[in-house]
Amino acid sequence: MKQPNVVFITADDHTPSALNCYGPTLVPTPNLDRIADEGMRLDNCFCTNAICTPARATMLTGMYSHTNGIKTLDDTINHSQQWTLANSFHQAGYQTAMIGKWHLGHGGQSNPIDFDEWNVLASNSGQGKYFEPTTLTSRGMQHHSGYVTDVLTDLSLDWLERRDPSQPFLLWLGHKAPHDPFQYHPRHSDILTNVDVPEPCTLHDNLAGRPAAALSTQRVERMLGFDKQHLPESIPDGLNEEQRYSWLYQTFIKSYLRCVAAIDENVGRLLGYLDEHNLTDNTIVNILQTLQEQRRGHRQVQRVREPMQRHVDPPVRRVQHRR
Repeated sequence: MKQPNVVFITADDHTPSALNCYGPTLVPTPNLDRIADEGMRLDNCFCTNAICTPARATMLTGMYSHTNGIKTLDDTINHSQQWTLANSFHQAGYQTAMIGKWHLGHGGQSNPIDFDEWNVLASNSGQGKYFEPTTLTSRGMQHHSGYVTDVLTDLSLDWLERRDPSQPFLLWLGHKAPHDPFQYHPRHSDILTNVDVPEPCTLHDNLAGRPAAALSTQRVERMLGFDKQHLPESIPDGLNEEQRYSWLYQTFIKSYLRCVAAIDENVGRLLGYLDEHNLTDNTIVNILQTLQEQRRGHRQVQRVREPMQRHVDPPVRRVQHRR
């Protein structure tokens, strides 16, 4: 049997409750659902360090945080000290590419140098920007016009076109979306416009007796301050506190789901390329949602999903299949 191609697609802070394959949602996700329908869906997995940088390092190295040394958002990888999956794929004769959100450091041994080609989000401490993103490559900085989810998919499709078709490939496409600040493409502005999203029963909780929750940076009011400017429009005048929270919740959740719509569209573009070039039956496609989920109450927008407290609805995965 031929060596299968492998595609990893990571979506940042993409909750399983925004995937129809985990149950009915407000926004259709037909392309993501296709991966689950044609492959398998895992429902009970755990992330032992459920924040961005350590989780990515674990996926890259195959080691827990206490072993690979990357435990916080401020840590960076050192390729001179780490064996990564790119090394393993190279040994097996694969060509490799890392495109999109890296978030494991920039410069020298922290760049994704184990990959044959890399083109990763560079601005905003590695988070990148939703519009007009800047990326870092082995050849220097690149500036792109357009929306980040579209741009990263364009770069991935371009690499697939330029690769050596005689070799199997590993492609890691790391999306920024739907991470805050939930900036959606204008083409999705009509999604849920006339829909009132059901509110969680704890949305207006006063957090009495829970000082840690009161200090969370994911509280709705704190998401409006410092570096988190999430609102596409001004808060209407004349609202009382409860009405204000309801308006903010509707705005945040709709913006978030509009970002998810772009993810689904672009996954469809990638799957379409595999279909068109007769690569589908010999390509393993893994979708991994990292690593938070949209908050369903307690005056917060998101929550980090912690090990041993609750299970993490994990990647949906598309495996080799026969039609």
